[in-house]
Formats: sequence, structure tokens, C-alpha cells
Amino acid sequence: MRRSRFSYWLQSPEGKKFMTYCYGIGALLVLIGAILKLTHWLPILWENFLIAAGLAIEVVIFILETIAKQHEDEENDDSL
Repeated sequence: MRRSRFSYWLQSPEGKKFMTYCYGIGALLVLIGAILKLTHWLPILWENFLIAAGLAIEVVIFILETIAKQHEDEENDDSL
């Protein structure tokens, strides 16, 4: 199966750097949202939004990583 340019980009140094930043931003949003929720600062539901946004970013990252890994595994499969 032919790999897309996006899969190649994800495996490049720039793509890996981008994914690292996304991991960090997603984790940061989840942690800040959890701290706000536990301490009851900002009672305007910002903490729920931050937690949801951070988890959504993490979900997108896991999907992209799975797609890129699947293409990489298909290329390394010598049984065909």
C-alpha cells in the first residue's frame, strides 16, 4: 500500500517535533484543567473546557500515531 505524504511527514524530524509539541500542549491543558477543578478557581466551567480540549488533542494524536505506525508496519512486512 502506498504511504501518503502525511505519513512520511509524521516520520520526519519536523513531524516528530510537531507531535511532541502536541503531546505537551494536550497534557498541559488536561493538567491545568484538573488543577482548576480541584481548587475550584474560575467557577465558569473553564476547567471542564480545558480538560475536554486537552483530551481531544490527545485522542487526535493517538489516531495520527496509529495511522502512521500502520503504514510503517505495512512497509516493513516482508511476507508479501
